[in-house]
Amino acid sequence: MGTITSINCVTGEVTTYEVADEAPSIPKSVTSRQGQQALLLAGLLDDAEAAINAIVDDTERAVTLLYWNKAQTFERDNPLIVAIGSALGLNSDAIDQLFITAAAL
Repeated sequence: MGTITSINCVTGEVTTYEVADEAPSIPKSVTSRQGQQALLLAGLLDDAEAAINAIVDDTERAVTLLYWNKAQTFERDNPLIVAIGSALGLNSDAIDQLFITAAAL
């Protein structure tokens, strides 16, 4: 919470208002290092890698591993990110929070 102070120029009356802090914006992308570090700090990095390695379809697993290992950035709305998050049991809000955390790293 923050405060805003207003001074009435005619009467000199001072009024203070409590205002809610602005919610952090959800980044559209973070670097792959930031994303993986956020997962590590959340205790989810090993689980994410296990989920990727558990993909049954060879082509899908290979494509996902290429993205995971070679992408310079992780985009929030990329279907692979959504799928990995789902495999970890994360809902959209939890993935958003990971991106917010990652952007600060």
